[in-house]
Amino acid sequence: QAIPQSMNLDNLNHIWSTQSDISYRLSVAYEMSLAPIPNAVPVDSSPWVGDSRMVTWGTMQREQSRERDGIVSLQPQVDYLQLDTSLDNWIPHICHVQTLGDSSKKLHYVYKVTGSLDATLDIMLAGKAGGKVKMYWNVWRRKDDNSIVAWKEDIADLQAPVEKTIAAATDSFKPDIIDPANIDSSSIFKVLLPADIKASDTKTWQAVLYAVHEWEHADPIGSGETITTSIKSNTVMFYGDGS
Repeated sequence: QAIPQSMNLDNLNHIWSTQSDISYRLSVAYEMSLAPIPNAVPVDSSPWVGDSRMVTWGTMQREQSRERDGIVSLQPQVDYLQLDTSLDNWIPHICHVQTLGDSSKKLHYVYKVTGSLDATLDIMLAGKAGGKVKMYWNVWRRKDDNSIVAWKEDIADLQAPVEKTIAAATDSFKPDIIDPANIDSSSIFKVLLPADIKASDTKTWQAVLYAVHEWEHADPIGSGETITTSIKSNTVMFYGDGS
């Protein structure tokens, strides 16, 4: 809130005396007051975009040298990350763990599934030691007739969401850290792909996975009640063709 304030000449002279090295002089003054905005109240967000329904023409090729030089990154990289879990409303973080042919591992935020849709996924979870999270899916899919089911919650999985308790810290394992160079099995658990994408009429699909920490706290508007706020993690996207 901004309220105009009239200043007498004496006050203006005091301020002007501190501004001898600039060309402008104060002529209008306001009293500013802050309006508190409680960030613990959840809001509805816009839906994800799965299909722009736009057609474009033109040369879409990119110089291969630019991709080789790392100038253009087609997938976001998973970097070293340490979460702040000192607060009760800590935010979980997830990524996908891919095991390569030489038994090395790589982390992803976006991953194309090319094998069986019944295979389990290795998900790395970082958060507060001993904390609990629930995993949820949102699904977008195009059917064989080219109709679209856009960002539907996978109800079959939501009836019994995957619940994970974050492991306790040890001398060698820190549950609040994601380190691509040091992947600890204690932070990995398995989850199945959502049921919707396995439908016989699925042509292509995308599925977004995220973790939710359910934070119980006093009502910020002062009702005296205890409420639960869902603290969402980042998202990991999987995509592919129908089975």
